[in-house]
Amino acid sequence: PPFHIQYRRKISSVIFAGRDKSIEKTSEIWYVLQKHTIFRRFDLFMKHSSHTQYKAVFCDIDGTLLTTDHRITDRTKEKIQDIHRSGIPFILVSARMPAGIDPIQKELGIKAPIISYGGALILDEEGRPISSTGLSLSLAEKIRSHVPEETEDYRFCAYSGEKWIVSDRTNPVIRQEEKVTKVRAIEGQMRDFLSDSDIIHKLMCFGPSGLLDDISAGLRAQFPQCTIYKSFHTLLEIMDGHVS
Repeated sequence: PPFHIQYRRKISSVIFAGRDKSIEKTSEIWYVLQKHTIFRRFDLFMKHSSHTQYKAVFCDIDGTLLTTDHRITDRTKEKIQDIHRSGIPFILVSARMPAGIDPIQKELGIKAPIISYGGALILDEEGRPISSTGLSLSLAEKIRSHVPEETEDYRFCAYSGEKWIVSDRTNPVIRQEEKVTKVRAIEGQMRDFLSDSDIIHKLMCFGPSGLLDDISAGLRAQFPQCTIYKSFHTLLEIMDGHVS
């Protein structure tokens, strides 16, 4: 082909939603198209592929679908709508919570399942849970006790379904995240909004990169059953070990 493709296999599985809405597990292959925009990728898909061989298209949001100023270009929207109209579900995949994905789906004018929290919560096209994997409230509280106390530039928060729980909404770090995701946080502690039967889909630490490296190393030693990784140099995500 006239463009360079790297193939990188992920060990984990993804939920693969077929056109008949059935769900099956399949190994995932990431196609990384270097030096091409997201529009170029969709353009090549539409021009050079037989649509019938694909059951679904999965697309990351931040750093892939969105531009650096958090927009979707008109040409990208057109290509996604072409895919959608051809009968292929265009499924958004993100570490975001569902409320941070819904506005993007509406802007695109499509209706399809979504994969939120990096796979911890998967919803069908009507917003009903297909799969939900997370931490217990007691485990989340233990993790909270092993991280530093919050400061002006270091924050800890929890996500459960459509709830984003922070201790202080006025903090600039939280305000910026609200602006980017277009989601409003709720202020309080985890037990103010959750019971022992609730699932916490993700814990998040916002802070300086070096501090997050130290926190990550400590948590990995104490909680080997969890998935702990930096999704950005200022973001540390903590989830159930079955979530990648």
